Amino acid sequence: MSLKFRVIQVKSGLSTNKGKIIFRAQQERTPLISLDDLAREVAEDNTLSSFEVKGVLEKLVSTVIRHAGYGHRVSLGELGVIQPQIRGKFSQSREEFNTRTHITSVFPRFNPTRALREAFNSVTVEQVVEDEQCKKPRGKSKPDHPAFEDPSEKKPKEEGGGTDNAD
Repeated sequence: MSLKFRVIQVKSGLSTNKGKIIFRAQQERTPLISLDDLAREVAEDNTLSSFEVKGVLEKLVSTVIRHAGYGHRVSLGELGVIQPQIRGKFSQSREEFNTRTHITSVFPRFNPTRALREAFNSVTVEQVVEDEQCKKPRGKSKPDHPAFEDPSEKKPKEEGGGTDNAD
């Protein structure tokens, strides 16, 4: 699978090229894998139901959010670490530094593990040609995998065993 992108024209906001027309790659939007999708896929490989897996994943999310609110770093194993990060402005001296003025925000930062970063080394990129883009249907799409099939869309199995004779 490759990441698809288009080359788009934009007006530069950088000081060196301010106002000039430049071109850059814009990544095409990919399907969103929901928590339900992940739960179904994880449930395929063990004895838990997708509802049980989803419950565990939801608890994981709420627990990570709670710890992040306390300012803790949270390890997600082979995925990486989520930690709060401060964004701020400079001051001319230590005495001039004011928290309200110089700390502008706190935001989540994700530091992936080496294994996760290396997994992205095999991802290829592919430019979308305008003709292909016009043919491509817009809207939500899911990867072609049994875990991403909507159970409500499955057709019921036809069962045999009945007789057609009317007495």
